[in-house]
Amino acid sequence: MTATSSEVVTVTTDDGVSLYLETTTAASSTEEKDSTIVNNILFVHGWLNSRRFWDRNVQEIASRAPKSRCICYDQRYHSESSSSSSSASSSSLPSIPLLANDLKQVIEFLKLDKNNNDTSWLTLIGSSMGCNVIWSYINENYLVLSEMNNLKLVFIDQSPYMFKAIDWNHYNKGIHDEAGIKWLQNFLQDDKLQTFTDLNVKSSSAIPLPNDILNMLEGETQKCLPALTQLGLLFEDLVKRDYRMILPQISYPVLNIAGGAEKCYTKESVYKVGSLVQDGVNITHPDAGHWLYLEDPAWFNERIVRFVLKGQR
Repeated sequence: MTATSSEVVTVTTDDGVSLYLETTTAASSTEEKDSTIVNNILFVHGWLNSRRFWDRNVQEIASRAPKSRCICYDQRYHSESSSSSSSASSSSLPSIPLLANDLKQVIEFLKLDKNNNDTSWLTLIGSSMGCNVIWSYINENYLVLSEMNNLKLVFIDQSPYMFKAIDWNHYNKGIHDEAGIKWLQNFLQDDKLQTFTDLNVKSSSAIPLPNDILNMLEGETQKCLPALTQLGLLFEDLVKRDYRMILPQISYPVLNIAGGAEKCYTKESVYKVGSLVQDGVNITHPDAGHWLYLEDPAWFNERIVRFVLKGQR
């Protein structure tokens, strides 16, 4: 595997939140004359996760995709990023649109919203809640994005609507109503994340994870402890947001991935995303769960490299 190098920067949002961002690229050889980045691959993690959840992916993808840059950041309330605004005028409650605005500012900071030529591509990869953040970002910036022809999208194991409704049976298997939301919010406050990681691993993975990864997950989860109240409110907003009318607006190439042994949704629920967008292809890892990119990184990385470099789905 080609050697990679990483760089860490902080992006300050318009309301004063510091977002911790890390980029990974293949190390340039001394003979290489043109080091222009052709593919920017931006990863957006899920609820109570962090940029470190992509540790088993970014180095291999960056090394195998020439002239590519992998970008991961901690969303607000998570890990190394700030949990609250430093702006006295800001009173925004935790919400997916708030996180989508953070994503917008990350993209602008890195100048990834500039379609300067036809050879530079941006791939957004969202896992679980990260999908919702990307959907909200696209919805709020539709006119700007309509001028871009260099965007690809990867969605990992999420349903268009997590809430249980009369006309919808593709909701989250675990928490899908008011009672479940209140239970989770109270559990977070009572448990203080002492047992949450173990419960999260059991519900989100079907393939055993190595001990070093389990230790990383525990450490990253504990970093969210100061923001438990905000995270509880954020989860409520996440569950109640319905994207069934928003997804049909998306015309970019979409690779939509489900875990075949997933415990949060049925495969059919995840596949609804691929069927609602205009140009979606659904694929499944037959043995993995919600965290399929962590469970079988070789399988996941191979498909991302193919999609990024050749558009293969």
